[in-house]
Amino acid sequence: MVSIYETDDTGAIVGVEACVNGGAKNLIGQVKRLDFEQIQEGAAIYYISTFRFSDKEHLNFEVDVQCAGDSHELEWQQQFYRG
Repeated sequence: MVSIYETDDTGAIVGVEACVNGGAKNLIGQVKRLDFEQIQEGAAIYYISTFRFSDKEHLNFEVDVQCAGDSHELEWQQQFYRG
């Protein structure tokens, strides 16, 4: 899930619409494309993607966020476990 926020003229924090794209790569280099869906709840805007994973799988995420003429690349690692 990715959320982008800004402060409006009144000082309130509001969600911002953006273009969100990315993928996740496992340790042997297999890439899983992430298809983000926009969800809006009041002033909040979320971008959510689902994907499959194996137990104890390590994934490296790269997500590109473009909004208001700016582009930001997010990168992080996560290990996933099945319950």
